[in-house]
Amino acid sequence: THRTIQFADSQVNALRFSPDGLQLAAAGNPRVLLFDVTSANPNPTFVCDSHKANVTSVSFEQSGGQWFLSSSEDGSLKIWDSRSPGGAKRSLHNGDAVSDAILSADARMAISADSVGRVRVWDITSGRVALEEAPQHSDALQSIALSPAGILAAVNKSGALFLWQMTHGLFAEPTRSASSPPPLSVSPTASHNVAFSVDSGSNGGGGVGGGGGSGSGSGCGLMSSRCALEPLCRVQAHSRYVLKVCWSEDGQSLASAHDDGRVKVWGVSYDALAGGGNLSALHTLGAHQRWVWDIAFSSDGEHLFSASSDKKALLWDLRSGAVVREYIGHQKAITCLATSSETASLGNSFSAAQSSA
Repeated sequence: THRTIQFADSQVNALRFSPDGLQLAAAGNPRVLLFDVTSANPNPTFVCDSHKANVTSVSFEQSGGQWFLSSSEDGSLKIWDSRSPGGAKRSLHNGDAVSDAILSADARMAISADSVGRVRVWDITSGRVALEEAPQHSDALQSIALSPAGILAAVNKSGALFLWQMTHGLFAEPTRSASSPPPLSVSPTASHNVAFSVDSGSNGGGGVGGGGGSGSGSGCGLMSSRCALEPLCRVQAHSRYVLKVCWSEDGQSLASAHDDGRVKVWGVSYDALAGGGNLSALHTLGAHQRWVWDIAFSSDGEHLFSASSDKKALLWDLRSGAVVREYIGHQKAITCLATSSETASLGNSFSAAQSSA
């Protein structure tokens, strides 16, 4: 089964599920819209319209999903309360275009990556930069991701992949309790939900579908905290653009998406990194014909989803490195995806119709 949600504003740049899997956030130009995925209502339940340019990322806090963060090419990051419609509760002013951002598990701090190659850690209460890291000779950063153990990964337009260890625990994932849902095991023959968003259509809008197969508000009641980034390694993952980076849930694997249609999967050993070692390449996945815009591991870490400009979304078996499912029906480039512990979901960062280009 599948469902299509129209995003009439623009192309869709990013998709993210809330931690409970009940809401889907779609980021475009210049708004973020939240949709109830359990309802047939085609209208958004929440509209975030304070940005002035493309919204590049959405990130939910994991302890309850009430708070979420958006970043934009307008140089700002904004904190929203999903239970309180209205304007942003807090705005952080980066200045330069923000390409990606992460909200800490408890919504106390945020990490951003920007167009001038900086990683910044923000104290949300004060709205100030608590820490800044600018890798030497780094080009514009494209994507960042944080492992459960607090290892921050970043990739740039020149093909470099950077790893740092965060020495503060604010960004660690919450411990899975006995009542938490078990990790999702994705079988190529099992039935599971997949959500898609494709490039802009003839009406200028976008869509999300699926297939089988500086505000002055109180914010989050936060307090200032200190942290540090310890460089672990730099890898030349590719000769050109690396578009996306993501971690497996156990933090033992890292994947990077490239502009030549390949996805690389890396093995990560903290002991080896701490001892001056490097990443080990586990797989190079090469079935796509054009840019791979987004990737995501399944919850069990045994499969990987990928979305590409070649109009294909693929599911990979990481034990064999083979494609085990292809999500078909897209007419234009697929450029973003989102996954949930409750559902395995894919999205394309353009509209559900077709590219206007």
